[in-house]
Amino acid sequence: MKRFFTFFLTCILIAGLALPCYAASGYIEKKDGYTAGDVYARFIKNTQWEEASVVSGTAAVTTDDGYVVTVTGIPSEAVVLKVFSIPPSESSAREWMEGCIDGKYDIEAAFDIWFEDTNGNRIFADGVQISIKKCENDSILFSLSTAGQNKELESIKKNGVIQFTADGGSYYILAKPVSPDGMEGHDNAAVSDERDGADKTVALQTGDSSRIMAGVIFSVIAAIILANLILFRKRYKKQ
Repeated sequence: MKRFFTFFLTCILIAGLALPCYAASGYIEKKDGYTAGDVYARFIKNTQWEEASVVSGTAAVTTDDGYVVTVTGIPSEAVVLKVFSIPPSESSAREWMEGCIDGKYDIEAAFDIWFEDTNGNRIFADGVQISIKKCENDSILFSLSTAGQNKELESIKKNGVIQFTADGGSYYILAKPVSPDGMEGHDNAAVSDERDGADKTVALQTGDSSRIMAGVIFSVIAAIILANLILFRKRYKKQ
């Protein structure tokens, strides 16, 4: 009997731990209609830079968020171009950068751009020509040092491409002035689509606690069985 209860308790604990972290049910609009599915929480570490070999003083990379960074006039000792597009998930870094530019701008994108020589030594991007594709035409470009000193750089913007000369800064930031209502760059929780007179709102459905409750029930049952086993053992020893 004791072995049976131990086995049963172990099975319940394993089942409870095996439950995935369920978040919600979501609907995604597709070209041919809607598709539904469960949403699960998952941690993904996304801090890897992109890199490309330097060929004849030129190199280009495409970041995970779709920006195409092309650099020309790269010094001869540099053999690799490295670009890290600092994502919004790096909230501490983004907040620090916004503070450095006086909080008057919303950051569209932020990049750490540098080179490395054959020994892996870091070479700052200074005096080279950089173009970034997939930016807004009203974007303003800043260079930022690790000490927090910022400088607005002269740039040419055309057809979603911004071109500028690097000044040796540690970071390069694309930003837009904050609108008077303070809502520039902030997305709404739901996206309204008013095509053909129809108001279609795509929003994530949250609050489904059915699978969470299953995990709670498993845990409660396991706790009750464990308590009974302890009491049974104590009584058995007394007898």
